[in-house]
Amino acid sequence: MNEHKFNPEKQPAAKAGQIFDASPEDARAIAVIRKRGWETTYVDEEKGITRADIDSRGMDDEDRIQRHQERLKEPSENAHTWVVKVESQVVGFCEAVSGDYNEIKAVYILPEFQSQGHGQQLMQQAIEWIGRDKDIYLDVVDFNTRAIELYKRLGFELTDKREFVQFKSGKFMQVLVMIKRHD
Repeated sequence: MNEHKFNPEKQPAAKAGQIFDASPEDARAIAVIRKRGWETTYVDEEKGITRADIDSRGMDDEDRIQRHQERLKEPSENAHTWVVKVESQVVGFCEAVSGDYNEIKAVYILPEFQSQGHGQQLMQQAIEWIGRDKDIYLDVVDFNTRAIELYKRLGFELTDKREFVQFKSGKFMQVLVMIKRHD
């Protein structure tokens, strides 16, 4: 069993988070949070997914962080990134796109700040930004049951579509596609 899996007894007392538009200065924190999210959620002995598989994706490579900083300097009207901060620390983020295909691309919260409502806050912000008059999609790894349950509570439902994330090692994770139908 993975020692980094969620343990509700080790969670700190909930602290209110505030949502902000992400700035270029947040790019490094976003990279760290994304990588920690992948490490704590997807490293899985039973599935054969290792930390090396996660590392192979280069989520915290310096050039990737710089590219993200550039995107945040000149944001697109069709893409947006938010961060949630607790006492000035970035503890999570959300990325969404709007246009012909509306999608919540990523939602990650540091493990020690999960189950405190921050993910739900970010999701609601993204849904409002995209607009309730449009279908909204998201992808979720099939064994990320906590996220699937959150998304269902927010009105998303599973579709029949399946995709895969493949690692350089040849291993893969199945990804489920969920939809929140417009009002």
